[in-house]
This record gives sequence, structure tokens and C-alpha cells, in this order.
Amino acid sequence: MNSGAYLYIDESGKSSLSDDTSNHFLLTGVIVKQEDLITIEGFFNFIKLKFSLNQTEPFHSYEVYENPETMLPAARSRLLSEQLDDFLSIIPIEICIVSIDKSIFRSTLGVTSTDQFKGSKKRKEMRDFPYRVMSTCLFGQFASYLEKNNLIGQIIADSRRGGDHQLLKSLHLCKEGSVNLKKGYKGFKQLHSEKKDFYQADLR
Repeated sequence: MNSGAYLYIDESGKSSLSDDTSNHFLLTGVIVKQEDLITIEGFFNFIKLKFSLNQTEPFHSYEVYENPETMLPAARSRLLSEQLDDFLSIIPIEICIVSIDKSIFRSTLGVTSTDQFKGSKKRKEMRDFPYRVMSTCLFGQFASYLEKNNLIGQIIADSRRGGDHQLLKSLHLCKEGSVNLKKGYKGFKQLHSEKKDFYQADLR
């Protein structure tokens, strides 16, 4: 029986083309083999314990570094950053990052006003086109990883209103064959930091 792997997905910013508070949106996927999960969780729980972070709640950088009511003192936050840097450098994971500039999407689609997203179902769905393209990129990278390593995959996403629907819709289109993932997504380029390789697709 094949062993498994997980794709964890989280987002930063708002993907909707009707939202103009920021033109940038990131969708990040982290791939972890099932056999490595317990070790990684143990490392991370140790870091949480060391810095008195809640063991039962997800880690949110805003709460630790920015929120005036919960943020760590400057010296502790620097130490935590160093510990996390070391942690990420040694754990066996693959990181895939998809980024977009929504202004380029709007320009390509000929959108000059948010009013153009009103009316028909097709116009309304156009607002979420970037999210669908981006999540498909991650699914393609994950499918390629699973095929290469002969693994069975599961996808776990941080729940967010609106994003959940688009993610599931994209997955459904991929599963029914509307999107060909047989050879994976070729738009990713491998990048190198000092300690970890990761993959990035910049959609323009």
C-alpha cells in the first residue's frame, strides 16, 4: 500500500479582483510526507512550548509579531525568528508559493471598474479567476510530487470564507479532467535560499 503526503494550503491577502485594497495576493502550499509528520509536529510543539505559545491553536505571525496585546518582546521575537529559520531549514518539506499582481489580471481581462463584475453568473465568477488559477498551480505541483514519489495525497486548507468555495471548485475541475495535471504545472521555478529550496510561480 502506498504511503501518503499532505498539501497544506494557506493564503495571504484577498484574491478577489473586486477588492482593490491591495493588488498582491499569495497562495502557499507546504508538502509533507505522512511519515515525517509526527517528527515535524514534535519540533514545532517544542518551539511553541519554549516561547509559551498556545499548544492547541494554530500559529499566526500577526499575533506573535504585530498584535500589541499578544506580541512578544523584541528580543524574544528575534530569537523566535532565528529558531523558526533553523526549524524550516532542517525539516523535510517542500514549499510552493504562487503570487499574483491583481492589477495585471484586471488589465488583461479588460476590467476598468468593479461594476463589470456585476450582472451575469459569468461576470461574478470572473472576480475569483486568480484564485482558481493559483490553486490549480498548487494542485499541479502536488500531483507531480505524488506521481514522482508514488504517494497518495490529502489536501488541508486553512478555512476562509469565499476561498473555501473556490478551492473546492478548482479541485473538482481538476479531478473531473477539465484541467490536465498529468504532467504537473511547468510554471514553477526552483529558488534557493541559504537553507531551503522552494518553488515559486509568479502569475503575471
